[in-house]
Amino acid sequence: MNLLTIVTATKDGFEGLKKTIDSTKNYRNLGSSQVIVDGNREEDSSKIKEYANKEGVSYFWQKPQGIYGAFNFGLSKVESKWIWYLNGGDLALNGNESIVWSLLEKSNSDIVSFQIKTDDRLYERPPFAQMYPPVYNWIPHPGTIVKSDSLRKIGGFDEKFKVAGDGNVWFKMLNSNASMDIISIPVAHFTAGGRSSNLIKTKQEQKMVVKNNFLKTLGILMRRIYQMIYFLVVHE
Repeated sequence: MNLLTIVTATKDGFEGLKKTIDSTKNYRNLGSSQVIVDGNREEDSSKIKEYANKEGVSYFWQKPQGIYGAFNFGLSKVESKWIWYLNGGDLALNGNESIVWSLLEKSNSDIVSFQIKTDDRLYERPPFAQMYPPVYNWIPHPGTIVKSDSLRKIGGFDEKFKVAGDGNVWFKMLNSNASMDIISIPVAHFTAGGRSSNLIKTKQEQKMVVKNNFLKTLGILMRRIYQMIYFLVVHE
């Protein structure tokens, strides 16, 4: 089984996607596969397909079904242990590829969450005490690599979401006892105005994510409180 597949969804033309493909070359040299899920018009698609073939990247055209439809389509084509969603226009940062590869080879977790850059600044994580539940979606998918089987186990992405489906996935995975490695190494740069930056516009859908996962999350938090009370009583 291959170690990693990079899935790149695109509908915004050739130039941004070319930069993404070029940025991931070092990972392909290490043995990663890459899958393009293209929803562009025919003129751009022909250029994308030609360039993907030239670079040894698998190409698939899909009638546009939203970003999470593209993510699920990409997941259906993946045979590797890990999957990394890096959209057209987003860039894999160079310099840490061997470290990332080694971490993926050794990790026993379901999720490995790295850092990302935007506008040449590191995306700040919240304090540790605020990481669960992930209400404000601090887990950015361009910097997060997931075990393919773990993602399949929860049914992949809910396609009723337009921009907050990844936040829903993190809730579902963490609430299903998935384990996560949190690594302070930047691996990607996401482009403001690109597909990933649509997360800024997700207030309404974020509310839906929290509502959908509220009872399960509350149950987990209550169990933690009971554990603390039990510890205090037993160790009086």
